[in-house]
Order: sequence, then C-alpha cells, then structure tokens
Amino acid sequence: MKLKVVNIRGFIGALTLDIVCSCTLGQPVDNYDNPENKIAEATSRLFEATPFKKGFMLAFPWVSRMLGLSEFSGASADFLNSAGLELLKKRRNDPNRGKYNDFLDSLIASQSEANVKKYKLSDVEIASQISAFLLAGNDTTGSAVTYFLYNIGRNQKAQEKLYEEIMNTEVNSKGNIEYEPLFAMKYLDAAITESLRVFPADYVNLRVGSQDYVLGDTGITIPKGVTIWIPHYSIQHDPELHPEPEQFRPERFLPENKDNVHPYSFFAFGHGPRNCVGMRFAHLAMKLTIVNLVKRFKFHFVNEQKFVKDHFSLSPVDLVLKVEQR
Repeated sequence: MKLKVVNIRGFIGALTLDIVCSCTLGQPVDNYDNPENKIAEATSRLFEATPFKKGFMLAFPWVSRMLGLSEFSGASADFLNSAGLELLKKRRNDPNRGKYNDFLDSLIASQSEANVKKYKLSDVEIASQISAFLLAGNDTTGSAVTYFLYNIGRNQKAQEKLYEEIMNTEVNSKGNIEYEPLFAMKYLDAAITESLRVFPADYVNLRVGSQDYVLGDTGITIPKGVTIWIPHYSIQHDPELHPEPEQFRPERFLPENKDNVHPYSFFAFGHGPRNCVGMRFAHLAMKLTIVNLVKRFKFHFVNEQKFVKDHFSLSPVDLVLKVEQR
C-alpha cells in the first residue's frame, strides 16, 4: 500500500472543531471542506496576545487592567458572542429544542425555574459559555490527538499494541465501540496519558492564593493574592520522576505500573476542585477519534518536527506524517 504524506495538524484541527461544534451547538461547521467558515476563523484568531504581552499581563495585572489590555482579539470575541446569542435565539424557537441533547440544550434548561438554585445564567453568560467551550475544547483536543499520532508514528511497537487492543474490543451491531468498552481499554488510556505527559497543552498552570498558606514545616508562607506558577512541563520531564522522560512509553501508566508514578507528577488536566471541567469530554473525544483512525490507518514517522513554543503553550505546526491505509 502506497504511503501518503499528510499534514495531520490541519486535518485533526478541522475534525476536533467539528466535534466540539456538534456537541455544543448540535451542528458541525465542516471546517475541513469549508476552512473559511466564520466560526472556525473567529475561533482560530481569538488569541492574539504575543508571549511578551501575556507575560506582562501576568506580571503586572493592575497595570494591564488600567491600560485595558486583553489577550483576546476584540473582533473575534464580539463575533463569537453575537453568534452565540443568535444561536440561542434560534434554539429557543426550535420545535425540537431539548431533543438535541447538546451543551446548548443543557444551558437553556439551566435557566428554567425548576433548575435554578442560587443563580440564573443570563443570555449573555450563556453565549460566553458557548465561546469558552469552543475554545477550550477545540485547540487543546486537536493538539493532543496530533501529538498522539506523532508519538505512535515514532513508536511502531506501541502502535501495534494499540491496534491489537482495538481489534479485540467488543463492538456493537454497527461495528462501533460503545462507551463502556471504550473506557475499559487499558492500553489506549495509558498511551493517551503518556502522550499528554510528553506533550502537554501548556507549560504551566497558574493559580492565585485565596488565603495565606503555610507549606508544611518548610517555613514558607504563600501570601493571599500571589500568583502561583506550577511548571508542569518541567515536572513531567523530570528524569527523577519519569526516567528517560523524552521517550514515549505507554507502559508507565498501565494499571500494574501506576503505583510507580507520583500522583502529582502529571498535570495534563490539573488537580483538585479546579481541575479541567471538560476532562471527561476531552477523553471521550480523543479516544473515539484515535480508535477510529488507528483502526483504519497506520501512521509512520517522517522526521523530527518543530513546535511553536512560547512561555505558556506548546503547539504543533503543520505536523507531517506518512499515512498507510490498513
């Protein structure tokens, strides 16, 4: 079978945006065949801040607020909020409202008197939630799947183990893997976790102290209001925590080896009560995408790729692999 060179980043980015739009709005945007779609364009252009601007805003938040600085593109943010309000209006008048079982239906249902407990979301807040879900669910998931295919392309042994697990997993009458068997796939789960360890979406997590906090018996006190930088990329690449950290080895996170991994040496979704609220959705989207791709195609490493690095994120750019149909 002839190998075809494919820009995986472009394809996966379009796919994950379609997934997120389908689950959020009940409709895909067909971004791969229609790259000039306005929602896709606004989403990709929303973050306009340079690394220097981001750093300045974090180091001098009060000055940044006085100057009116923002890491978002005003035009893109305004468009997404306006589009969200328009979609909300259309859905309210849709006779099938409540049957889409998507994020927008859930947000509208949350406004009903029966569901309101302490606070009722306004229409503007719902539109903002739609924009946030599109942003948080699209680029991070797309990057994670792209890195995953890159990693298994570099490790053919791991790719074949995954393929064997996929082919040995129970399917329904339509030949698809359903939710419970999907989340019971141990090697898939370990491989995704390891890929997120090697290539996390962000370099750091940021938290602000809500009160003074004493770090055990160290004598160090973190004052209230101080921004805390957690360098999880460095932690996940610490050889004392993860031997040969640059190597992609899914076996590290298999159930029989998980006790060897320090629980706070992996930060892909954060920890504690403010960890990633979309973690289960991200896992589901990644697993379904990876299973369907690896079941049909074999991925081959081409050469070392370059990634866009700034002080906060790590993004693949035009990541190319050779793809072979199974």
